[in-house]
Amino acid sequence: MGKFLVALFLCVFFFCTLSFGQTDAAVSGSVADPSGAHVVGATVTALNIATGVRTPVQTNEAGIYTMPSLLPGKYTFTAEHAGFRKAVVDEVILQVGTKLTLNMTLELGATTESVEVHAAAIEVNATSASVGEVVEGKRLLDLPIAGRSAYDLLITQPGVTTGSNYYLNGNQGGSVNFTMDGINAQNNLLSGSFYLYSNVVSTDRAEEFRVVTSAADAEYGRGAGQVQMVTRGGGNDFHGAAFIEVRNGIFNANTFTNNAQGVDAAGHERAKRDQLKQNNYGTRLGGPIKKNKAFFNGLWEPYKQRNNSAFTAIVFTPEAAQGIFRFFPGVQNGNTTAAVPTVDPSGNPVRPANASGPLSAVSLFGRDPSRPVIDPTGNIAHILKYMPAPNNFQVGDGLNTAGFTWNRPVPVNFELYEGRVDYVFNDKHRATVTLNHQAYHSFNVAAAPPYPSIPGQADPTKTTQYSAAFTSIFRPNLLNDFRMGAFRPRTTVQTPWEVGQNSLTGSDAERQSLLPIVGGLGFVPQFA
Repeated sequence: MGKFLVALFLCVFFFCTLSFGQTDAAVSGSVADPSGAHVVGATVTALNIATGVRTPVQTNEAGIYTMPSLLPGKYTFTAEHAGFRKAVVDEVILQVGTKLTLNMTLELGATTESVEVHAAAIEVNATSASVGEVVEGKRLLDLPIAGRSAYDLLITQPGVTTGSNYYLNGNQGGSVNFTMDGINAQNNLLSGSFYLYSNVVSTDRAEEFRVVTSAADAEYGRGAGQVQMVTRGGGNDFHGAAFIEVRNGIFNANTFTNNAQGVDAAGHERAKRDQLKQNNYGTRLGGPIKKNKAFFNGLWEPYKQRNNSAFTAIVFTPEAAQGIFRFFPGVQNGNTTAAVPTVDPSGNPVRPANASGPLSAVSLFGRDPSRPVIDPTGNIAHILKYMPAPNNFQVGDGLNTAGFTWNRPVPVNFELYEGRVDYVFNDKHRATVTLNHQAYHSFNVAAAPPYPSIPGQADPTKTTQYSAAFTSIFRPNLLNDFRMGAFRPRTTVQTPWEVGQNSLTGSDAERQSLLPIVGGLGFVPQFA
């Protein structure tokens, strides 16, 4: 049993090390004197400007140093050795997954003197053939994005296209792996746009992210393409924001398709302008718990959306709903958009010039002695009572089927909470803990009702993500990055007749009455 536990620990140890070590940056280089000779035992220190955390290492016998795990951010690098002036390289920006080569030269002089160098550091990734780019925090905060989703900036990267999903260099959408702080953060059961609902990443939530479009290494885990996001952390200074964005239907123009449906007999628009109302608002705050030691960042970001979009359903005309189907002999029925229409915009029959006779009608009932009405049980009549009369004769055949156009409501309520704490034990060990909870409650999104008389359906979605990371640098060539986490998306697509839903979708009695009852039990009719 003891050997089993040791083996299990080693598997977890190495799995976490190999699978999730890619979000940090790595810096290496050499330190030389003016003659180009390597300086052995020089101290190279990386100072994180935001947090004040210092990471010192020593050059080896070849004058080479490595810093295998640094958090993304802005740094100042120094190199010093007795008998030389201190070398300083300012404002070196490390991004997600950066592999940076930074060589420094020490000049002879007193150790109290320093030489500042503003040289361009060169990012050289000699250990991987992966191709990717970083979308840094400045672009996330500065570029205007409708809806505040950081995912929208994926298409700014070469090789990325979008549709119902994001495609990286032609790969299938399901082959793209999304991670947050090194933990898988996508709905792996429901593909396509469902991962956007399961894990909303706003421009205030993400610090930055890297997109690997091809040749993803095995260390990244599943997926031929990778999107590696990092949550926002705190620093030695307090930083925060409060925001609100408003979208309202009064600013929207009507669509060409809606306008093409014209007006009804009373002069009213058949397809009214979509009434999209959306309010995004929230606040975030980050700062020190203990300077140079512990930091926090918190985010609260809800939004509310009320959308009424035009929709046209195919319905029976009043005569057809009674089993009476009409036609003009010798011609095919046609709506108002047909080359030869058989109805006018109000649904009144119009005899075509090439019709061989006047308007005719045939009843489908009574022709079979055993079928005097549409359904002796009354179940089909129960269903048809929810079908309204047509108000749009630009679809269907005009005489027996037409359209019913209405603006159906699509309300959405969303709320997000996130907290992150970083703790630096010393220059060798650090830890990060993140907790995120999201609740997305929508109505009529997955399967909107065809008619106003049918209650809508709810899609309650909740996502909880926990992650913890402990990074230890035992020596420059021995790093352990232990990460564990859970990503729990929970989505329920409810049917209109389910009880206990939100009142916006109708009462329980209304939903239960939708189902025809046979033998005391409701059933769902299927039409072939």
